Amino acid sequence: MTNPLAFSSARQKKRLIRDHSCRKLPRLSPALLTAALSLLFFGHRSPAYADNLLTGTIIGTSGSYNNIGNTKEKAMDGNTATFFDGPTPSGDWVGLDMTGQLPKMVTSVRYFPRASFAGRMVNGIFQGANVADFSVAVNLYTITSSPPAGVYSSQTITATNAFSYVRYLAPTNGSGNVSELEFYGVDLANPGAPSMPTNLSAAAGDRQVNLTWTAATNATSYKVKRGATNAVGPFSVIASGIITTNYTDTNVVNGTAYYYRVLGTNANGDGPDSASALATPQVIPTFGLYRQLWTGLSSAPGNTLDALTNTTYNPSWPNNPNLAYTRVYTNFETETSTGVRRLSNM
Repeated sequence: MTNPLAFSSARQKKRLIRDHSCRKLPRLSPALLTAALSLLFFGHRSPAYADNLLTGTIIGTSGSYNNIGNTKEKAMDGNTATFFDGPTPSGDWVGLDMTGQLPKMVTSVRYFPRASFAGRMVNGIFQGANVADFSVAVNLYTITSSPPAGVYSSQTITATNAFSYVRYLAPTNGSGNVSELEFYGVDLANPGAPSMPTNLSAAAGDRQVNLTWTAATNATSYKVKRGATNAVGPFSVIASGIITTNYTDTNVVNGTAYYYRVLGTNANGDGPDSASALATPQVIPTFGLYRQLWTGLSSAPGNTLDALTNTTYNPSWPNNPNLAYTRVYTNFETETSTGVRRLSNM
């Protein structure tokens, strides 16, 4: 005769096993399931795809080893079969100039070593900066061991700074070697910040530069930046709280080239910088009878005074004429000895 107690225990045992197995995995929402599978199959690579791939103008060391053509652009062409091979053993670098965009917080980087030369990336450094020469830079990540060959390596970045420039600085004797580089990140500015001002124009005068631009959406005021090195900076804010779309910079020296940018701002923060504009203030004689003359004029099509003063050909005449011409000032009484053509815009 069957023992009821044994039968009951067996049934209970089966129930316990069934209940236990049913509770091994909780119900997952589609989003949680996708995230779990991503971690399971992609592991350390997932952070690289969490945010936007950063883009901009490729900057860095010019040239290549023996001028073969393996330039910095090869490190960001999306082709793992190409690579950057710098012109010198040390100090080579490649990165992005993202000025004109909203400042970026770098969240992760990916890198693919040059075939057979992965060891040349050991002690390479990823950096962020807000000056083009990286003289003031933040180290984001240093490669401490040889990356695996033939695959991308990824690294999450914990720095929360906002940057307009990022780069990979190769180690000593690394020759800049890297096959591919990718920077990922997010905009730090509030979505309600102004758009980028456009059509910035810089008109040179005597000890002054007059700036005008097209308004940025949502801007309540503007900041003006100035630099004296090149079009990519560094720049410093020279005026803020400007509520019009024009500004005159009188703190300049005649004969010196100045680069300008403008950005809009509101309660949500600053918007992106405008494109750069260049002007060189110049001396206008203050005594005697003078007139303004131009060199480079000839009878060739498009090179006559009529073309020079035509606002269609030279929209910013007379402030920034075509580069084919040079503006000079001569004393009218001694003009015959100057050798300059006697065509003027008087």
